[in-house]
Amino acid sequence: MAMISKLIAIVTAYPYQVLRSRFMNYVNKDEYHGLADCVKKIKLTEGFVDSTRAWR
Repeated sequence: MAMISKLIAIVTAYPYQVLRSRFMNYVNKDEYHGLADCVKKIKLTEGFVDSTRAWR
């Protein structure tokens, strides 16, 4: 049971951390226009596999 809860926590928290760091690190404020735009641009430029590189 603990393993399942840990897996759920990782799957939900890691994507949030990626998005949060993207918003905080980009100096150019016009890079992303909201959460949906950020997700779309990450998916188009890096793809899902590359954006989850830290999991490997």
